[in-house]
Amino acid sequence: MSQETALWAAHGLLCRSPPPSRQFCHEILKHNPEVLDLLFKCTVLPRPAWYPESQAASLASEVLVLLFHYPFEVVPGLSSPFEDVTLRDKADTEWKSMVDSLKIFTSRPNWVEDIIIVWDRINDENWQDIKT
Repeated sequence: MSQETALWAAHGLLCRSPPPSRQFCHEILKHNPEVLDLLFKCTVLPRPAWYPESQAASLASEVLVLLFHYPFEVVPGLSSPFEDVTLRDKADTEWKSMVDSLKIFTSRPNWVEDIIIVWDRINDENWQDIKT
């Protein structure tokens, strides 16, 4: 349960309104890139028999997604449509932070294997077992 509580705290930092900037997420990753490894480890935590409703793994997955969602102002592959220089600069900064965050992600050892392991875990989990 303490893992779930810690993940709720991380979720609360990233899932808020207004959403945090991509620069905020980049600063988190730049300060401590090992957080990605820890989140991937949490995504494959088994559901304990005494607490099958545990949300730790799903929360860790959601936190990973929240760290890497694209900025709302930017469409990948298109130039900034903003005529206002301030908005265009903000969108460019958000995009650069996103790209830098992805560089940190892909620099982590075994990042591809981690994604495959998470996929396999989710794919193999039987929701009927959890429900009972």
